[in-house]
Amino acid sequence: MHSSPDTLAAPATLDFTTDLAVVARTLRTTLSSLLLSLGLDPGDPQALVRRWGMNRQLSWKIAKVVQLHDPFVALQHLPGNEGLAMVLKKAQEAGASAASIEAVRLAAQDVDRLIDRHCGDRASFDIMGSALSPAEPARQQQEALRKQFFQGASSIWGAQTKVNLVSWFVAPSASGDPNTVDVVSIKAWLGFRRLRENLSWVISRHMSRQDDGSFLKLPEPEALDTASSWTVPLMRDFCSQTQPSISVKEDADRLTVSLAPGPVGNAGQVSCVFGKLHRNLQHVRNAQNHHFRFFCDLNIPAETTLFDLYIHRSMAYAIPPVVMLSSLIEPREPEAEHNRLPLSEPVLSLGSPSPAPLTLDVPRYDEMLALVFARTGWYANDFVGFRIRLAYAPLPAMLSMTYELP
Repeated sequence: MHSSPDTLAAPATLDFTTDLAVVARTLRTTLSSLLLSLGLDPGDPQALVRRWGMNRQLSWKIAKVVQLHDPFVALQHLPGNEGLAMVLKKAQEAGASAASIEAVRLAAQDVDRLIDRHCGDRASFDIMGSALSPAEPARQQQEALRKQFFQGASSIWGAQTKVNLVSWFVAPSASGDPNTVDVVSIKAWLGFRRLRENLSWVISRHMSRQDDGSFLKLPEPEALDTASSWTVPLMRDFCSQTQPSISVKEDADRLTVSLAPGPVGNAGQVSCVFGKLHRNLQHVRNAQNHHFRFFCDLNIPAETTLFDLYIHRSMAYAIPPVVMLSSLIEPREPEAEHNRLPLSEPVLSLGSPSPAPLTLDVPRYDEMLALVFARTGWYANDFVGFRIRLAYAPLPAMLSMTYELP
């Protein structure tokens, strides 16, 4: 008996994730059954080339649809109507049953219905699907979308930087107090330029908060470069020859450091690197704090964001840290579940920073690390590093690395 289209169509639901999985599974199953019925290996990308003289790219796409278990990525490889029609025509000529050909055709139509029902258009489908998929093609899709956002944000906000670098180091306190740690922070904007005249830009705010969002007063840090002050702790040897002009504003509970207005475009391009040493920070679990957090502010359109954390090996409970990308639309609750943003990039284990990890985005990165260890008296081999590298990071947002306090 010939089945009607309604009988063969995958059942629709109101849930996009469920519908996506059903539609993809139905398509993969019907395609696989069709190929097997004709004595072809669905997992062999060259099968259609050898047996039917099919175009290699088209044969590869069909094999990927069948092989890939990630529903979004599998559907990304589905050929267009013309390509699929060519495959089904070859299958008919090879003696496939009308029912098996019709099953594939209807399964492909369900993909279009899925997009119409849940997304409205293909661009929205790519956004919604990539957010569900940890696979490499989904990561590339997210990066392409973030690049569009970077270009728009640069135009609207009037500034951008090539590299946003944040590196943290944490070790047991040199004072010997088991309830405190010493911490070094390096923050750099490399290749910052204004796209509008008379533009000032906040680089950092010296402040800290507890788990509940309340203000936590910290002891004053020291400049990593002893020739600088802690309020503007420039590491001058690593800044551009044209020294950045800095303005400082003090409020009751925070210190705000900003790049002062300057020339637009490449004529006013600067690189600025800041380094601080924080001694004897409280590092014990209590009613207000269960975690220790390190932040990388995403507050400027940046082509590349590098976020590194180096942890002393004696702090085994902190290894590896938990990484999170959060929206700052609600800045007092950045780690709330509804503020979390998708992050497909892997956490890279850097191992010991001796020798320093190859970091092509940051000139003289090895010298920056050498200065940290010379200033603190730490040994590089006693640390293990972790890195997130994010192209065209979203903003306003925040990357964080966190571990539970002992």
